Amino acid sequence: MPDLYQPQPEHKFTFGLWTVGNPGRDPFGEPVRPVLSPVDLVHLLAEVGAYGVNFHDDDLIPIDATPAERDAIVRGFKKALEATGLKVPMATTNLFGDPAFKDGAFTANERAIRRFALAKVMRNLDLAADLGARTYIFWGGREGAESGAAKDIRAALDRYAEGLNLLCEYVREQGYDIARMAALIAGNTVVIKPATDTPASVVALARVFEEAGLPPGVWNVVMGSGGTVGDPLVQHPDVKVVSFTGSTEVGRRISVACAPTFKRLHLEMGGKNAILVMEDADVDLAVDGAESLLAKQLTPQAQESLVAAFMKSLEGRPN
Repeated sequence: MPDLYQPQPEHKFTFGLWTVGNPGRDPFGEPVRPVLSPVDLVHLLAEVGAYGVNFHDDDLIPIDATPAERDAIVRGFKKALEATGLKVPMATTNLFGDPAFKDGAFTANERAIRRFALAKVMRNLDLAADLGARTYIFWGGREGAESGAAKDIRAALDRYAEGLNLLCEYVREQGYDIARMAALIAGNTVVIKPATDTPASVVALARVFEEAGLPPGVWNVVMGSGGTVGDPLVQHPDVKVVSFTGSTEVGRRISVACAPTFKRLHLEMGGKNAILVMEDADVDLAVDGAESLLAKQLTPQAQESLVAAFMKSLEGRPN
C-alpha cells in the first residue's frame, strides 16, 4: 500500500533554498549543519518528492560574484533542474541582508542605494523569467522607518511606490510571464473596466480569482462604454490610482480628468488589439471581425482599404 504521507511531485510542494539550505545558525550560536550548494539542494529536494524550488538571488548567486562566476552558477543550477525535473515557481530578491540595505532598499535615503536595489531586482527578474518562474515576490524587509527621525515616512512610501511601478513596467516591457498584481499585493481593491469589444479575458480572470477564494469586493469588473462607466471611475474621489491602456486621444482626456484630484496615473497609449490573419484563415470572417473591432476608429474609405489589403495579401496563393 502506498504511503499517503510521502510527498510526490504532483502534490506540488515547493521549498526555498533559504529554508533547506539554512545551516542552523541563530543570533546566539554558530552553524550546526554543513553548507550545501544550490545544486546539492535541488537534488536533495528531488529525492524527497518535491515539485519545485524557490530562491532569493543571493541564495543562488553570492552578491559579490563576478559575471563569469554568476554564469557558471546559473549553468550548474539549470543542469540540476533539468536532471531532476524540478520547477522554479517563484523567485524574490534579497534586499535586506547586505549592510548596504541597513536603511532600506527602495526607501533608502541614499539615492545610489535605491538605484542599486532596483538594478538588483531587474537582474533577478531576468533570471526568474529565464528559469520559468511565474510569481515574483517583493518583500520589503527593511523598508519604511523605525522612527520619524530615520526618514520622512511619506517620502519613503512615495519611493516604494515609484520603485514598484518601475519594476512592474519593466516586467511588462520585457513581456515576462510573471504575475504582477502589485495593486492586490499592496492590499488595495481593484475595479477594472475591460474594453467594450474584448472583455472575455478579464471576465475569465475574475472567475479564476473567485474560484481561488479571493474575497468579494477585492477584484471588481464593471462593464460598459468609456463614457458610461469609465468617466465616473476616473472622476470618483475614492479612486486613487488609474491605469489605462488604449488610444492616445482617450489617454489625454483621462490625464485631464485625473488632474483635479491629483490621482496617480499610468498610461499605455498607441497601437493595440493587433489582428493577425494567417494563410489558412477564413478571409470573410477575418474581415468581418476586423471591421467590427475597428469600425469606431476607421472611416468608410479606410474600411474599404482594409478589405482590399486583405484580398491583396492572398493574391497568387493557392486555394
